[in-house]
Amino acid sequence: MDYDPDNDRFLFYDGRGSAMGRVFVIKASSGNTYDMSLMPVTVGSVKPTETTPAGINSNFKYVPRLKGFILLPRRSSNLFFIKTAQ
Repeated sequence: MDYDPDNDRFLFYDGRGSAMGRVFVIKASSGNTYDMSLMPVTVGSVKPTETTPAGINSNFKYVPRLKGFILLPRRSSNLFFIKTAQ
């Protein structure tokens, strides 16, 4: 999980089993509650691959200069980029 400062929310990627390809969006709501949803997948997007059984182990990081997240689900997979702002 990492913070998305451009949109004031957290993004989380587990990538194990049925969670493969799903990026969860966690945003503060009123009081001490949080709303959780799935990040929509746009046409032409490539879904991230499955992670190792141990998870992504901090291989999900926000890069301010790129205004998005870099994700490496497993050592043998491709590197994925999730743009979150213009």
